[in-house]
Amino acid sequence: MELEKVKRASDEILDYCISAGGSITGEHGVGMEKMEMMSHQFSDDSLEMIRRFKNLFDPGCRLNPGKVLPTGRGCMEIRQRPGDISL
Repeated sequence: MELEKVKRASDEILDYCISAGGSITGEHGVGMEKMEMMSHQFSDDSLEMIRRFKNLFDPGCRLNPGKVLPTGRGCMEIRQRPGDISL
């Protein structure tokens, strides 16, 4: 399927950017299509700290639900519930 090829190519490009010292983020942060790549760039400890800050300032998960941390699900499958911002 073409969509799968595009996703795979995108992941390869982002992996290369990270390996060359770059970032997957852009001027507007990490989009939903890149969210699952965050673990390629950030350590588990860093992602946990981000999750803790998110919970501190947005415990009800009302600000950009499903758009802050990796969920292990694809962007079309994200239906984040309050308190459910697991890595």
